[in-house]
Amino acid sequence: MIERDLFVGIVAVGLGIFVAGSALLNTTGFSRFWLSRRMEKQWGPLVARGVGLLVGVLVAILGVLLSMGMLPARNSRAAQMPDGTDRSARQVAL
Repeated sequence: MIERDLFVGIVAVGLGIFVAGSALLNTTGFSRFWLSRRMEKQWGPLVARGVGLLVGVLVAILGVLLSMGMLPARNSRAAQMPDGTDRSARQVAL
């Protein structure tokens, strides 16, 4: 596991918990987002809170998977080649 993946995963989990918690508790900060105000106007406050809760939970799950090393970042060195060697350790033969 790479420290960068762990850090990004922890940040994603924190952000997901914050968004899900603010949607669940119906805080005023959540209703200030322009997208949540638009959803509240079109579909009502219950749907806007439900979508916010769903998005927050999904972001938290992705953060957990990323910090566990199951989802390597796009430019991560965590991905290995089929023979088990690290992709960044490849040597180009001259």
